[in-house]
Amino acid sequence: MNHFSLTFHEQFAYVKFDMKNEKVNKLNLITFHELSHLLEQLEDNSKIKWVLFDSSKPDVFIAGADIKELQSIQSFEEGQEVIQRGHQIFNRISALKAKTVALCDGVALGGGLEFALACDFIVITDSEKVRFGLPEVNFGIIPGWGGTQRLPRRIGLIQGLKHIVAGKIIDGKKALALGVADAMVPSSSKHDALMDLIRKKKLRRRHAKRSIIEYIPGYTAFVCRQAKKETLKKTQGFYPAPIKAIDVISQTFNKPLSVGLDVEIQGVSDLFDTAIPRNLMALFFAQENIKKMPQLKNSSHRMVQNVGIFGTGLMGSGIGLWFLKNGHSIRVKDVSWQMIRNVYQGAYKLLKKQVARKKVKKFKIPLLMDTISSTVDNNGFGTMDMIVEAVPEQMAIKQKTLAEIEKSVNSTTIIATNTSSLSIDDMAEKLQHPSRFLGVHFFSPVEKMPLVEIVPSQHTSPVVIADVCKMIIKNKKFPIVVKNCPGFLINRILLPYVNEAIYLMMQGFKIDDIDRIACKFGMPIGPLALADEVGLDIGYNVLTILKKGYGQRFNMSSQFEDAVKKEQLLGKKSGRGFYIYTKANKSVNFDLYKKNSIVVKYRISKQDETEIIDRLVLIMINEASRCIEEEVVQSAEQLDLAMIMGTGFPPFRGGLLQHADDRGPADIVHRLNHLAQAVDQRFKPSSYLLKLSKENLTFYR
Repeated sequence: MNHFSLTFHEQFAYVKFDMKNEKVNKLNLITFHELSHLLEQLEDNSKIKWVLFDSSKPDVFIAGADIKELQSIQSFEEGQEVIQRGHQIFNRISALKAKTVALCDGVALGGGLEFALACDFIVITDSEKVRFGLPEVNFGIIPGWGGTQRLPRRIGLIQGLKHIVAGKIIDGKKALALGVADAMVPSSSKHDALMDLIRKKKLRRRHAKRSIIEYIPGYTAFVCRQAKKETLKKTQGFYPAPIKAIDVISQTFNKPLSVGLDVEIQGVSDLFDTAIPRNLMALFFAQENIKKMPQLKNSSHRMVQNVGIFGTGLMGSGIGLWFLKNGHSIRVKDVSWQMIRNVYQGAYKLLKKQVARKKVKKFKIPLLMDTISSTVDNNGFGTMDMIVEAVPEQMAIKQKTLAEIEKSVNSTTIIATNTSSLSIDDMAEKLQHPSRFLGVHFFSPVEKMPLVEIVPSQHTSPVVIADVCKMIIKNKKFPIVVKNCPGFLINRILLPYVNEAIYLMMQGFKIDDIDRIACKFGMPIGPLALADEVGLDIGYNVLTILKKGYGQRFNMSSQFEDAVKKEQLLGKKSGRGFYIYTKANKSVNFDLYKKNSIVVKYRISKQDETEIIDRLVLIMINEASRCIEEEVVQSAEQLDLAMIMGTGFPPFRGGLLQHADDRGPADIVHRLNHLAQAVDQRFKPSSYLLKLSKENLTFYR
């Protein structure tokens, strides 16, 4: 056997899982095949009273199923075959005459936890690395190797639903308290401690006591109905896996295990017949690939620990607090102590939240607050590893600030600018040492948005790019290296979407209808509500830069220009934008229609809905295709990851370009040509899209 070892001593059989050439243990066709042969030896040996399953991998029991194998499944039949294979193996483990123990000294997720659940006992260690969970819904499927059946039977209906439907991951202490695990032993002496429990007959199942109410007719259906209602509210029906999990559990909770397992096989196989698992698994691999991005090979041994922030407005404060949350010391600078005070207040609120979530001990708050220092001049930045400039988005102000920074830091300090659209090359030209300078575009709100655009200038050192990317990955965001061009990547693609929504409004479509249809497609917020949130003045400034860079396809409507420049409609921050904001709610700003003599379309047809979503989405695809052609970003995969992480483009669609591939470039070109004739030449298909259509190619293949 290549991946398992089996040894015997007295009445004990010891099974060690150590997957060759892999950092973690995974379950796939090969490992299941070996397990099958191993189980034959155990089934034929009547002398064995105990079978102990363990892992030789540090901090990992079994990480789960091999996602690449699951991603390759193309049909119901293929999915069913994979699921049945796992069921057969786990049912054989469950049926062994000997007592079985899963000793988990680390991660047991998905199929790894289902493996453990098939055993008679689950013993964990006190290691902080122990993590249990069934996160399959995050991949568009449900636990398919017994998880929907064995977990609720262990911990009760409500807890079982809660953990399966949300894909929750819990630590060892929580697992023990819930009854997922039966005992905890010291990690340093796990084998001796486990043997001691067995020999002293102290190893017992910690079944959660099922309340008598769970046996009352109608109770299961009621709980599952409520769970489905809450889940649909969160997912808007875009993600079928959580609903399928509830349905499977609802049908089987009080039935024999064998019946439940058959229903589970059918349920998970149904999901493999859709594109959603493929798209969500591709997103998982895109995230993993960022951690192995080729730029990292140039990284040095530099540790970015001390970070200076110039500018403490919304973005500067957010960036500073993000560094603080991730264990960095920060020094902030602004022109007034009043502005700086906001950073301290924000830091204290952040740390209190961390205490409430049990991520920080209360006594550490003063110690962590002491890692913040501040100034209204340029002193004290000589020891900084990195400076992030986050002053207002005006070239002259940024160039002046960057010149001050360069005089205040040491020769090895990385200097970064947070900008959404200004030229990094133009800023670099004014610096004496441009090789250590680059753009880092964080997205608002910083604490929630996982994307950071990394924008090197033509002078930036590859080592600086690599070190910044390494630091961002370590701090659990996703850096995407993009070319220096107007709007970079995200704003260049997103602003046409917002601009098109404005044109649709000026055509008479209701503001809330436009936003509703975008959300119906899967966007987290409508384009006009988004414009209000960001600030109409900011959107106007970025569109101005984009028009200067790319010409007429970024033209704005004159009515929008007047609304921002003459009427000072700034969006939510001013109380008026596309919506009117009060403390109680927001409502459509119908004055925009009245002042421009626009007839409002109070009723819209299915054809109107199709036009709205086509105009919003296809104009983004068109611009994204130019970004691929111009190599603004390295690949379609990175562009899709950036759109999902930076704009909330619906993950279940796999990303903007995956959605384009699913629709087909030929159909997109046909529709764009129609819109170019019927609406405006801004829809004229890009040369890259025309090439894909002509050669019958796609973005990914």
